[in-house]
Amino acid sequence: MSNVANRLIFIRNTKSRRSFAEEIGVKESTLRNYEQGITQPTADFLENVCKKLSISPQWLLLGSGPIKPGELNSSEQGAPSAVERGAACGQCRELLHQNRELLKQLGVANERVYQAGEREKMLLKENAALQAESKDPKIRRSITAAGSNLA
Repeated sequence: MSNVANRLIFIRNTKSRRSFAEEIGVKESTLRNYEQGITQPTADFLENVCKKLSISPQWLLLGSGPIKPGELNSSEQGAPSAVERGAACGQCRELLHQNRELLKQLGVANERVYQAGEREKMLLKENAALQAESKDPKIRRSITAAGSNLA
């Protein structure tokens, strides 16, 4: 499974999207957007899923390690020690922290894009108004006269 969206679908298994969304405490549309890769899950959502379903954050985020904490995947030999499990939790906390920071940066970037779009709309309106004014014969004559004075 190559991404979080595929792993969410995997853990949902045969449950309906609606019942799974209720179980983990999100709207069905939110879960659908996560599963379809339309939006990225929030750090809080991922943390909630891991806690409610006893899913390994490392597996959910990265696709590595066992699905359930304390389980062995086929490449492991012997159960992970409490220290190893604690290190994985520390790594997961760091990954969640990094994810939160990236989401904040994405929010700032999205706001800048929105503001630039609004500015572009305003400039397009101003441009259209100026073009409409320039079609007025009086303005055209004054523009022509001004242009000839410069020559």
